[in-house]
Amino acid sequence: MRVLLVEDEERLAEAIASGLAAEAATIAAAVDHHDQRFGIGLDSSEKAALVAFLSAL
Repeated sequence: MRVLLVEDEERLAEAIASGLAAEAATIAAAVDHHDQRFGIGLDSSEKAALVAFLSAL
């Protein structure tokens, strides 16, 4: 499992929280969109962890 740096998580969280996220129906869809757009390469468990983190904000 790849570990995301705190800076990576913060950048991704900021991008998702911005107006770009308004286009996505759910946090999971926003994570998928940004993962593909920026070529992050998250696996399913990393995506689930990120969705849980963002949902807690």
